Amino acid sequence: MEGSSLDQGKRVHNDPVDGFLGRANSREEAAILLSNLNPVTPDVVTIDSIKYLASSLAWGAVLEASGSILHGDVQLDINTKLEVITFRIAAMMQTRQFDRAAEQIAAIREDMRKYFLEASDGLGEKLESTYVPFELKALSVDILARKGSPKALEAFYELKDHIEIQHKACSERSDGAGVAVWRSREQMLLSSLAAYYLRSQKIDAALDTVRELIRRNPDSAVYCFALLRILVLSGNFSAAREVLSRAAEYHNVTATEIHMHRGIILAAEGSFDEALDEFEGAILLDSRNTAAANNAAICLLHLGRIDEAIEKLVSAVCTKMDSTCPGPS
Repeated sequence: MEGSSLDQGKRVHNDPVDGFLGRANSREEAAILLSNLNPVTPDVVTIDSIKYLASSLAWGAVLEASGSILHGDVQLDINTKLEVITFRIAAMMQTRQFDRAAEQIAAIREDMRKYFLEASDGLGEKLESTYVPFELKALSVDILARKGSPKALEAFYELKDHIEIQHKACSERSDGAGVAVWRSREQMLLSSLAAYYLRSQKIDAALDTVRELIRRNPDSAVYCFALLRILVLSGNFSAAREVLSRAAEYHNVTATEIHMHRGIILAAEGSFDEALDEFEGAILLDSRNTAAANNAAICLLHLGRIDEAIEKLVSAVCTKMDSTCPGPS
């Protein structure tokens, strides 16, 4: 995956939140973000296989698997079909096929309109506008944001107003499950909004949004690390170190994550020797950590050790490919 540009041309693998299905830096982060999809009545085998591929960030495989399911011989109920398509749209967005994703959303909305017209004896026109799953509405807004549409911000706030109305209704009914769904949806939307601000270079607004996410989810290491990366992008390294220290103290984070984020801060400061040590530490703990290998190679390049950088990347690819890695000649 791509890194994010830092000052003076330095580049390390440092993706902050990039939408609720954003380019997470680990399988664990991707799984947490994908869990916001709130699946309903899934087909255990097919849906679980797609979830596994998505949590592994294998977006090309998600596209292939979802296409096979949708165009296969098995008749899917509306809920299962919606879930498969939602993952398919997410994979399209991850591979930057925004127009295809928009077309897929339009197609499923039309399918749903027809479904409810048939199921409700002509009342579907009224029902469809309220039934369209929030996830599809959120993805539609996210597509606008990723394409840089000037309508994106307005669409974000329209959807935010919509879920706040839902929250008020659930609170008045003392509907605990409804409130939990509202919180999940708000979290999803705020994450997308933070990513939109980052793409628009509105760093202060992105910081405010991620801090709001942390206030609402104080135990989330994912949002804590997102805040750290945005602080790095803004050049506020001392604040980023404070966040890392708090994460190590209060959150259930791994030693690998600490190495990675300490390395990101050091690399952004230009301390490539020290950053390299951190990324090497992450690789020792997890030999399949391609993000750490990528960052280590970048540090080696900055240190003028080009042959070692190439060797590092080749080794990472071979480790990832396992049995297809050529043996010693």
